Amino acid sequence: MKLRKVIIEGFRGYADRVDILVEDLTAIVGKNDAGKSSILEALEIFFNSSAVKMDADDACKAKHVDAKQVRIGCVFDELPTQLVLDSSSETTLAQEELLNPEGLLEIHKVYDCSLKTPKATTFVLARHRLCDDGSSLLRLNNTVLKKAVKDAGLTVEDTKKNPLLRQALRENLTTDPVDTALAMDDENCAAIMKALERQLPIFALFQSDRPSTDADSEVQNPVKLAIEEAIKQAEDDLKKAEKQVTDQIRDVLNRTLEKLRDIAPGLANELHPRIDAPSWKGAFKVKLDSDNGVPLNKRGSGVRRLILLSFFRAEAERRRSEKDAPSVIYGIEEPETSQHPNNQRLLMDAFRDLTGAGTAQVLFTTHVPGLAGTVPLGSLRFVTTNETGSRVIRSTSENEADEGLLREVAASLGVIPDSRIKVLFFVEGPNDVEFFRNASRALALTDGEILDLSDSPQVAFVPVGGRTLEQWIERHYLAELNRPEFHVYDGDYATDASVTASIEVVNARTDGSKAKVLGRVAAECYLHPDAIRRVCEVEVEVKPDECAAKLTAEAMRAAGKKIPLPDGKQAKAHDNVVKRLLNAEVAAQMTPEEWRAADTDSELQDTLRDLRRLVESL
Repeated sequence: MKLRKVIIEGFRGYADRVDILVEDLTAIVGKNDAGKSSILEALEIFFNSSAVKMDADDACKAKHVDAKQVRIGCVFDELPTQLVLDSSSETTLAQEELLNPEGLLEIHKVYDCSLKTPKATTFVLARHRLCDDGSSLLRLNNTVLKKAVKDAGLTVEDTKKNPLLRQALRENLTTDPVDTALAMDDENCAAIMKALERQLPIFALFQSDRPSTDADSEVQNPVKLAIEEAIKQAEDDLKKAEKQVTDQIRDVLNRTLEKLRDIAPGLANELHPRIDAPSWKGAFKVKLDSDNGVPLNKRGSGVRRLILLSFFRAEAERRRSEKDAPSVIYGIEEPETSQHPNNQRLLMDAFRDLTGAGTAQVLFTTHVPGLAGTVPLGSLRFVTTNETGSRVIRSTSENEADEGLLREVAASLGVIPDSRIKVLFFVEGPNDVEFFRNASRALALTDGEILDLSDSPQVAFVPVGGRTLEQWIERHYLAELNRPEFHVYDGDYATDASVTASIEVVNARTDGSKAKVLGRVAAECYLHPDAIRRVCEVEVEVKPDECAAKLTAEAMRAAGKKIPLPDGKQAKAHDNVVKRLLNAEVAAQMTPEEWRAADTDSELQDTLRDLRRLVESL
């Protein structure tokens, strides 16, 4: 499953309901105390209620809202095709009418904060057929369902299977489906809800501000997440083990009660075996000990965050290779905390790799423009307040830019935090960032006129592109940062009159800004075929006017090479995965000689030299 929307109402500063759209990689930006962390903590409460628990004081105190009620909801897509709810037979969410009008799974938890320890009531919001008395068939156990089927004169092939009984009764109803909030807290529905929750993604919260304790969660959270994920993958085997053990225990208890009946039948009849299932999460303890005798939690926050960075990088690598890894949502507060800019870039690379694997999502809060600028434009979520003081969420669109919103985002993130940054380097997207880092690193080894962009504090990448490119150029959203801009775009824009006109606008500025369109249709058209062969193990003729990613993907498919992508995706998605592979891995392995050989007209080298000259002129 994938999380696609978060709903918050009455929680802390969120007086009125807000709907927060969630992408695979989502950046939440806003001023201090705007309510960014509250979004991640609301998710922790919804999924786990472990690192953060609902407190009575979490209810919003605004005068126009009910100060006793908090709502946290989540909407999911990419739903399982089959699942077992309350019997051994498989069913579907659609068959059980547990989907909302958009065909998505929507779960709300409403907390009664009038209690000292708030209690949650869980609802599934769905288009659902109700019985004549307004109740749902999901509330009925097997005994009641069988009686209802018999009373209605219906025939069901296997009366032990609740989904078949409900389906027969549902088809016999005269009512139409209605949008309803199904309370899932009575006995039978609670069992169904528990089965649903086992299908939900794992949520892991990594917070930035907390004291160092003997179980500091910067270290423990990755370990706990690894344990939880391993348990989820071994769930079937663990359930078999639980059943084997509980059956044996129950047999011993039943035989004991039989013997007790010979002595004290009244007492024996009062006793009923109850066996609680074990908590596997608490069964495993893991520690990371330091050789020098200093506990890891006593080390500096930067060291502890390096472990967290390494965890995300390792997870990204694993998830690219493991097809059936459970879905995980990572909620990360201010990943830039206590990290060098180079490590911040590594962390964002890991985030992109994680989400690119298809089984993970990342939501992070940040104050750093460079980090917010690495996500697709449609993935920015800006937290602000309205005229009544209530929090609101504004989203940028993937297809069109909101000029006012982008200016507010830029202003909210403030000035560039690293005063050494002299130039903003605009490229089309994250793949081009990887390309220019790799190309400049290799070429700078033998050409003193080229700046190594993989380790330069003087140049900050700004990935833009798509339909918003013209707006970024013409509206000059980052003008307040007072830095010249260097724009480089692929050759497929060469015939786009609106883009070429916008580029003229950049070149007409008087602050030293420059813009150009390359002669080749994509950055990967500057890659050497020998490097592609070493990494991808296929022969590809790289041409300046053909998409090298598409050609390579076609060659890999023809050769039976595995392209790491979840089932059900189309060839175009394969092309995008290979594009990432070319720019990140193939480009990283190219030698200076291969770069120069592939750059036959020195266009790429001249572009990088122009960038260095701009930097040195400031």
